Amino acid sequence: MQTSDEDFNAGTLSSVAVGNNEMHLIGEWTDADGVGQESIIISSGDAYFTSPSLCLDSSGNPHIAWMGDYKIYYLYWNGSSWVDADGVGQESISISNNNGYYPSLRLDNSGNPHLAWCGVIASNNYGISYLYWNGSSWVDADGTGQEATSILEGHSFLCEPALCLDSSGNPHITGYASYLKWNGSSWVDVDGTGQESINIPAINPSLFLDGSGNPHIAWSKISSGNCEICYLKWDGSSWVDADGTGQESIKISTAYEYNYVSFCLDGNNKPHIAEQGDISRYYIRYFQWTGFSQGYFLSRIKNAGSIADWGNIYWSSSLPAGTDITLQSRTGNTLTPDDYWSSWSSSYTVSGDTITSLSARYIQCKVNFITTISTQTPSLYDFSITYNCSPSTFAIVSPQEEWIAATNLVFLWAEFYDVDGDTQTALQVQLRYSTGTYGDGNAKDTGEMLSSTNTWTPTDWNLTSGSTYYWRVKVKDNSGFDNCWSEWSEETKFMVDLSSPTGKSGIPADIGADADSSSIKFTWAVGTVADAESGIGGYWLQVSTSPDESGNYKYNGNMGDVLE
Repeated sequence: MQTSDEDFNAGTLSSVAVGNNEMHLIGEWTDADGVGQESIIISSGDAYFTSPSLCLDSSGNPHIAWMGDYKIYYLYWNGSSWVDADGVGQESISISNNNGYYPSLRLDNSGNPHLAWCGVIASNNYGISYLYWNGSSWVDADGTGQEATSILEGHSFLCEPALCLDSSGNPHITGYASYLKWNGSSWVDVDGTGQESINIPAINPSLFLDGSGNPHIAWSKISSGNCEICYLKWDGSSWVDADGTGQESIKISTAYEYNYVSFCLDGNNKPHIAEQGDISRYYIRYFQWTGFSQGYFLSRIKNAGSIADWGNIYWSSSLPAGTDITLQSRTGNTLTPDDYWSSWSSSYTVSGDTITSLSARYIQCKVNFITTISTQTPSLYDFSITYNCSPSTFAIVSPQEEWIAATNLVFLWAEFYDVDGDTQTALQVQLRYSTGTYGDGNAKDTGEMLSSTNTWTPTDWNLTSGSTYYWRVKVKDNSGFDNCWSEWSEETKFMVDLSSPTGKSGIPADIGADADSSSIKFTWAVGTVADAESGIGGYWLQVSTSPDESGNYKYNGNMGDVLE
C-alpha cells in the first residue's frame, strides 16, 4: 500500500486502523496479470499511439485495438501474455497495411475480433474498411480473403466509424453520413435492400443496436453556429426520433462549441447520452429518454383449488411498431395477496414462456403495456396459463384392520378425484410385512400400472397365513406435470388367516331321546385353536331337526364371543 506525506510525496511508512472487528478489504489497480503495474504499457515506440478501442471476452480477458504510425494494431490478453489474433506472439500485431485511423473493435459470440476503421484508399481518398478474425486469418465480410476490405470510398477527409454486431454476428457500421450492414452476402442499407438509403444525417455517429437488431445513432452537428446533440433510431421502416414519430424532436441539446458524444442503450432500449461541451468552461452533461408511461393490467386472482405446479403462460396480442407486451406472475396461499405471497416474477416476453412463480394455490398475472411511440398502443386479446394440482390423497376402503382368508386379495380405495378435472391413468400399490419396510426384499410393489380403476387384485403375491401386513396406494393423473402423482395414502394393516378353529361337541349330547322341556340350555367346551396366531373370535350355533342340511333350523347364528 502506498502512502504520502504532508507534501504529497511518497511516504515511507504505512499503517491501517479499523474501528471494529469487521474485515476490511483493500483493492488496487493492476496490469493484465493482476499483480502490480510493471506491465501496464502494452505497446510503445516512436509512433504516436492513440484512439484505443477496448472489449472484454466471455472470460473477462481484454482485447484492445489502437492506431499509430498510420496502422491499426490489435492485441488481446490470453491469460498470461499479450498476443495477436492467432494467440502466439505479436508478429501479426498490425492488420491494416499502413493505412488505418480510428479503429472500432467488437467481439462476436465466439470471442473473435471484428474491426472497422478509417482507411486510406489512395491519395486524398479515404473510406471505411472492415475485417474480422475467422479463427485462422483476418478476412473481409464474406469470410474469404481481403479483396473486399474497403466498404466505403471517395471521401476527402477522415472519419471515426462506429461498429456493432447483431445477434448473428453480422457487422453494422456507420461513418461518412452513411449506414451499412452485412446481410450475410452483401453490404446493404438499413432497410435490407440495396444501398439506395445508405445516407443518414450524421457524420460520425455513435451506434448501438437494440434487442431487435435495429440501429440507434447519436451525434453532434454544427447548426447556425451552435453544436447540437441529435438522436435517431430505425423503427423497422424509417428513421425516427425518440418519441417514435417523425424527426421533429431529433435535436435533444444545444451547446456553443463542438461536442463529444458518448451513447448507449439500457435494457429497455432507451437511449442514454453523455456529452462534453463548452459554454464559458468545459462541462459534462447527461441525458436519458424516459419514454412514455407504461400502463399495466392486474388480472383477477385464480384459485387452482389446491397447491398447483405452474406450467406455461400464453397470450395473443397486436403489437404495432414500437410497442410491446410483457406479463408477470405472483403466487400465494391466501385469497388476498399479503407479505407471504411471492414477489412479481421476471417479465415473460414470449408467449409460451415457463411460469417461474412458486407452487401455490392462488396466482395473479400482471400485463405490462409498453410503447415508444406516442401514437401507437399495444393490444392484448387474451392470455391463459397451464397448471396442475396433484390428485387427492385417497382413503383406503379395504382391507383395513381386519382378518382376511385369502393370499391374493382385492385392494380397494376411494374413487379418483382431481380438483382440476384430470382423469386417472395409473396406480401403484405397495405392501410390507409388519416388521419390514417398503422396498425391502420381502415387500411387494406393483410399480406404475396403467389403470383407471380404484381396485386391484394381485395374482402372485401369495401372502402368508398368520402374518400382519401394511399397505398403501397412490394414483396418477393425465396432466403430464411433475406433480401428476397423488401423495401416498395413509397406510393401514390387515391380517391373513387361512385356517379355521376346530368345532366342539355340545351338551346335550346326541342320546337319541327327546328333551323333556321347552327350555334347553346349550353348553360347549372352549374351542381348540388350530392357528394360534389368530385366537378365537366367536362361536356359531346351529340347532336343527336333522343332522344334515335337510333339516329345519331352529337356530343358526353367530353367538359372538360369549362362552357359557
